[in-house]
Amino acid sequence: MQKRAKALMERHGAKNYRAMFGMEAGDATGVIASTWEADDFGAQGAIMDKLLADPEMQALMASAPTGWRTTSWVEIPL
Repeated sequence: MQKRAKALMERHGAKNYRAMFGMEAGDATGVIASTWEADDFGAQGAIMDKLLADPEMQALMASAPTGWRTTSWVEIPL
């Protein structure tokens, strides 16, 4: 599933796709989290618009056994 997700995300412009698995993570044990990057919020929105309109991505999201959540994080340079 992650290989399919990576290919779809990159096709629509996502950069640096990574997947992480919670091995000993309390309630998140066994959960796979993926991250990706965009140049700015405009690029992120364009990528998300394309992904959510893609029937292949819709099918992938619907097939996820534990559901699919989306969260945005911003790195703040210190």
